[in-house]
Amino acid sequence: MVNHKFFIPVDFVSEYGSKGENRTTTCFAVALVDSLPTDLPLTPNLRRPNKKTEVFQQILRTLRTAPERFLDRNNGIKITARSIKIEKTKSSQGVWVDLGEDKATGGIVNGAHTLAAIESAKIEGVPLKAARVKVEILCGLDDREVSTTSVAVNTATPVDTRSKLNAQGVFEPIREYINMLNEKQGLQLRIAYYQNQEGVGRSLHCSVAHVYDLLFHLDRMKHDFTKPGKYSHPKGSVSSSAIKSEAATTRLIELLPLLQDALWIEKHLYQLVQKHLEHPSVKGVSNLVGVKAKGTICLMDGTYFGFTAPVPFSLPVVAAYRVFLDEERPCDRWVAPFLKFSPILMQELWKWYREELKKEKARGNESFTSLIRNPVFWSDMCLVAQQVYRKF
Repeated sequence: MVNHKFFIPVDFVSEYGSKGENRTTTCFAVALVDSLPTDLPLTPNLRRPNKKTEVFQQILRTLRTAPERFLDRNNGIKITARSIKIEKTKSSQGVWVDLGEDKATGGIVNGAHTLAAIESAKIEGVPLKAARVKVEILCGLDDREVSTTSVAVNTATPVDTRSKLNAQGVFEPIREYINMLNEKQGLQLRIAYYQNQEGVGRSLHCSVAHVYDLLFHLDRMKHDFTKPGKYSHPKGSVSSSAIKSEAATTRLIELLPLLQDALWIEKHLYQLVQKHLEHPSVKGVSNLVGVKAKGTICLMDGTYFGFTAPVPFSLPVVAAYRVFLDEERPCDRWVAPFLKFSPILMQELWKWYREELKKEKARGNESFTSLIRNPVFWSDMCLVAQQVYRKF
């Protein structure tokens, strides 16, 4: 349970109010670490603390070995809140912080690793009476300004583009659609929208970026295989610059109804790969380029497979399915019930794909990238789907 209103005992506190139309208040304080509450919401922060990182370990090491130097060696904690109230008596002083009810704008905007290290030190029983930490509290920021501040201050360690885009609200259409699917259809799709997100596997197959990859490879409007040219076929993963654009968001919303089918394609492809690897003739050794018979893959629905493959591995097969999409714009509907044609198409695509993967491996090539960089490969995969379409 997180605190939305709490008290921070301090040795020093100062308040500064900005002038102008958008008036905000900033509070600067030196807080007592042993009395600092640690159950504070992290929602405004771009990412969650990762206790395996060197950053976290260094902070915790300082608390263990030199708590009296913590104020000098740590960057402190930055909090966004609705309001503050400074309380001073003859014997003590502190700050009452009211985060408000909006989870998106109230909480730790920077310093999550510091807070997590303080919590761990308390659990270990580390003496923290001499430790102090810098605390900065920003009041009066709107949603947009909180997001901008969060991106700006998280520079001590690298923040991936996905986390920054999430802070800017780019992924909201996906989040809302996934929540709707999970609620209405009883699914348990788990997608990572930012770094170190709790409750989601670390596999890149669960990243929100992979949602873009799957759906944009089904984009028949952009990749019209019936017309020759540069964009007749996709070329692998979608770039972060493409994800940022307003046009990409608009197109994504149109394609979201195809997401469940795209996930079906990926899952059933991996089931065929697993079956291939379990065959006595290849068991224990992969003869498919890019596929390793050791390790695990976790998909968005929580399904695990006992091998590893590059994240774009399923994309050529997914892209071939766009042959069965209605050619009339916005090309977001199948020409026949999906489960009627999909198993047949999957078997034919897998036969051809498997042979190409084996040929590439037989050439001594271990990289899957060389295969998907070949335009002819994408074109040939599409031709297989067209043959099935004509028979169907």
